[in-house]
Amino acid sequence: ERLQHELAEAKPDVVVVFGDDQAEIFPHDFRPALMVYSGEAVPNMPYLFTRAPYEAGRQAGWAYGPELATIDIQSDLASRVVRTLMDDGFDLAHAKKLDEGVGLGHAYGFVFGRIMNGHPAPMVPVIINTLYPPNQPTAKRCYELGRAVRQAILDWPKDARVAVVGSGGLSHFLVDEDIDRRFLTALREKDVATIKGLPQQRLQSGTGEIRSWIAATAAVEELDMVFTEYQACYRSPAGSGMGMGFAVWK
Repeated sequence: ERLQHELAEAKPDVVVVFGDDQAEIFPHDFRPALMVYSGEAVPNMPYLFTRAPYEAGRQAGWAYGPELATIDIQSDLASRVVRTLMDDGFDLAHAKKLDEGVGLGHAYGFVFGRIMNGHPAPMVPVIINTLYPPNQPTAKRCYELGRAVRQAILDWPKDARVAVVGSGGLSHFLVDEDIDRRFLTALREKDVATIKGLPQQRLQSGTGEIRSWIAATAAVEELDMVFTEYQACYRSPAGSGMGMGFAVWK
């Protein structure tokens, strides 16, 4: 609710979203490290939850937006992001059209359905391979990515308000409070060395979604963190669960 309020108060004309893909666009035999989509619109695909084989997943599906909704894309800014990243030496996958019925997955659906809360703004989706070895970008590369996207936004000639979102959990599917708390402390203190030095071996499985936070942090590095909340949500004595993190920069 706090993030909903902050985004509504900011009244962005466009929202750049760093997120991942979990077989919603890419099949298991094809995983680009980075991709930007620059088409005019794309379907929302919350199916990972709404059609989950387990009841708890289906109950969570409401937060990911309606299945038949369309997410508008700010294609002009997305195209500028592509050009900037290529000029900066990023080897980037790109699409402006997807196969019939294919759209953005839950990393984007959560921002669209829950955070935008029925008042959507066009997105620029930047997709990071957070989850699947062996070609996940390092923490350092994700920080460089965020800085490059920030430069693309600053160079965009349109007079517009741009918000940036890092979509994803902190540690999961085992809770790692040490990496979560170390990371959040580094964000608050603007400790770039620690952020860029997060070890690759700790950013595996769902914990790799921290990469989306890193890119977003770099894109807004001149701003200050004004709100943060962390809950370690354990599901079992074995330590399964998720580190739930929320933050706002202004």
